[in-house]
Amino acid sequence: RSISSCRQRLETRQNRAATNFRQLRETSALAHRSGEAGSCHRAAALHFRVSRKRRPTHVKVILRKDLKGVGKAGAIVEVSDGYARNYLLPRQLAHEATAGNLMQAANAKAVQTKRDDKLLAEAQELATRLASNPTVVRAKAGERGRIFGAVTNAQIADALKSVLGVDIDRHKIEVAEPIKTTGDHPAVVKLPLGVTARITVRVTAE
Repeated sequence: RSISSCRQRLETRQNRAATNFRQLRETSALAHRSGEAGSCHRAAALHFRVSRKRRPTHVKVILRKDLKGVGKAGAIVEVSDGYARNYLLPRQLAHEATAGNLMQAANAKAVQTKRDDKLLAEAQELATRLASNPTVVRAKAGERGRIFGAVTNAQIADALKSVLGVDIDRHKIEVAEPIKTTGDHPAVVKLPLGVTARITVRVTAE
């Protein structure tokens, strides 16, 4: 009896151990699958956040001043949101491109275009007047028409003012080479909006 009873108890213990082992394996497999699913969800969420960070957000602004590499004053440009919020807008270099600001910019551009057209017409008319007659400059000269020193841009500007009554910045006058003799010499006067006037400087002996 004792041997039979021991065998029964041993078989019962083995069956319980096998059952517990199967339950443990099933629990481990379930936890492993749950861990993998959680990792996938976390990886997907992280990828989504990174993707959102990498996707740039752009906004349109109206420039108030000329900015190298960005645009000229009055231009409507598209820039990154951070550049606009952290630099352009706080420094008063641009306006937000709202409906009201866009309308205001369009009106300002129309006024500026009209003003530029007027200035261009005036500059072209002045260029014609400057080129129509030689600009006479008197200077002391020696033998063979060589003058003492050279005719300066200031002298040319004074001659233009005395004849035509216009003020020309001497820095806007260019001569091909120093004028050191009497006679006719070519020169260029730079006017607004890229207009140039080709004039003749006529040097006469005093």
